[in-house]
Amino acid sequence: MACDESDLPATQSGPGGPIDPVSGDGRIKLAACYEFAVSRDGRWLAALGRNLALIDTGELRCVANYRPLAHPSSCSFSSDGTRLAIKGSSGQIIVVEPHSGQVLTDFDSHGEGEGAAVLFGPEDEHIVDASWAGVISVRDARGGSERQKFTFAGEMITVVSSSARGNRWLFVHQPKLTKGEDRPAPSYLTLWDWPLLVPGRHIFPDAYTIYSAALSPDGESIVLIAYRTQTRRVVLQLLDREGNPLREILLGEGDIGGSGGALRWSHDGRLVGSAQDGKLVIYRVEDLAELVRLPMNYASDIAFSPDDSYVALGSWAEGSVTRTRLADLVQALDPAQQD
Repeated sequence: MACDESDLPATQSGPGGPIDPVSGDGRIKLAACYEFAVSRDGRWLAALGRNLALIDTGELRCVANYRPLAHPSSCSFSSDGTRLAIKGSSGQIIVVEPHSGQVLTDFDSHGEGEGAAVLFGPEDEHIVDASWAGVISVRDARGGSERQKFTFAGEMITVVSSSARGNRWLFVHQPKLTKGEDRPAPSYLTLWDWPLLVPGRHIFPDAYTIYSAALSPDGESIVLIAYRTQTRRVVLQLLDREGNPLREILLGEGDIGGSGGALRWSHDGRLVGSAQDGKLVIYRVEDLAELVRLPMNYASDIAFSPDDSYVALGSWAEGSVTRTRLADLVQALDPAQQD
């Protein structure tokens, strides 16, 4: 579940009667959740686990809790926050009204299987997603019909990311092992401008396997975590939109694996959050300096509010939303100030 009965609004009751949903420190606890979606104005946070929990971040309370699909795996808000696109592990995609869970559109996408995230396109007229079958799809967000389909045979599309305005899109391609090969070809990126017609650029980072990647809010930079075979090390790397490396740092051998992998930009583009094995880490983009390290078993995702009023932390065991400014969080967790 993504939100248990102890997180219901105080006007509702659990088995033992009325429950206060917010702890005294401005924090609401969540049950297991592996992905977050934040509305553009920051008011609503969707925490996706076995169930979907809708959090009113202004009041720090759970206002809805339902199971939209048998096995939900990804979700995203429309720009006005009135619709929520949800994708399941079977490849099924639906659009629901976030508070009630009422299905507004059910897409005929069951046969494409598991894949990368589902996102709204610019002006909320389209839904974009990709599959491990190597297919990138653009669909009508209201009618459900398929508008564009791009097939990359022999590949998996493992990441879908877009700029804040949806004018630029990033996809991670992972070639599959073919007969006669000892190992697959290296991962690569494609960068597209909207509308999606042809990839504007193919980017081949100095790495073999790209574990995760995210496009910056302005669409000008890319952050990725990848494995480099020459040195047998994992790196966190920042690229410009042409694919030129700007800076990178080495990660520890145990940083990637387990349940981690998500990368999230802050809305001002100054910070990047990374879900790693056993921890959530926040880096400063300017120099990739580590600012915050939060130990967390089975870390899965991190989300920043647009107005810097809260941080959401997710794991396969539990999650939370804490009302705090990032600067205050960094100061509170700065190792130099804890000595």
